[in-house]
Amino acid sequence: MVAIYLPLFALTARAFPLRPWEETNRGISPDSGTDDFIDPESSWDSATGYDDGQWHPSQSWNASADESATEPWSASSSPAATPATASVTSGYRMYTGDGSTQDGWPSEPDFKSFDELWDANEPVMSTSCSLFDQANDSPDEINDLKSAIEHVSQSAHVDPRFALAIMMQESKGCVRVWSTSHSHTNPGLFQSHKGSGSCNTGTDLSASGVQNPCPASEIRQMVSDGVEGTDSGDGLEQLLEEEGGNFFKAARRYNSGSIDPSGDLSKGVATHCYASDVANRLIGTLTGEASACTLDD
Repeated sequence: MVAIYLPLFALTARAFPLRPWEETNRGISPDSGTDDFIDPESSWDSATGYDDGQWHPSQSWNASADESATEPWSASSSPAATPATASVTSGYRMYTGDGSTQDGWPSEPDFKSFDELWDANEPVMSTSCSLFDQANDSPDEINDLKSAIEHVSQSAHVDPRFALAIMMQESKGCVRVWSTSHSHTNPGLFQSHKGSGSCNTGTDLSASGVQNPCPASEIRQMVSDGVEGTDSGDGLEQLLEEEGGNFFKAARRYNSGSIDPSGDLSKGVATHCYASDVANRLIGTLTGEASACTLDD
């Protein structure tokens, strides 16, 4: 199925009123604003880093400056072509189907470089904690976050652009985001599956154990919990491997734990817009503005 091209516009009314953070971005809800709850008795509740509510030991990770020079996500790489879909701009594209290019989903050459996506999202990170009545990320915290994503992703052989997109979908990069908690707790920047990293141990509209500044080691742990997984559930690394490297299938499973039997990533439990939003983040058509996706309406 081909993508449905839509202009950016305000989200339409739903059965329940949107909360302030949902108005800013549909993908982000500290309390299951998009029907993300998964019945703990259901077979869908697998030990995966999925997001029940969608706020959902240190190791050496110092890499040399040129280690990513030839990777496709590197700003210095030169893909064979730069398609028109790859500009960091507004113009949301709503994707449905199985996540394949045959169904109209973007491919890696459509993605912007990591540095371009980072630059487009950094202003959002610098203000996102205000959504939780917490101090916004400092420049040092943002720098630590970028370094952690780059190095943890490299260690896990995960495209850092994908890690960045998932993080922005889950927390908008707020290092002091609280956890969601339904059948289990989803803490930190990636709202991971019972992860240990967090600079705010409060859950669902509360704050507790807030760390300001958030230490670089804690930021790194939050990134590791989401990218490399936890003792309790898979991270992006495992999901990508299981889904043959398909970013959008892995994203859908990170959100919901599984994929609808139809194979359509816009159907099933949890957030129907999740995979489409991640695709738009990767091609640069969704950063801090409201998602134009209507699949959850």
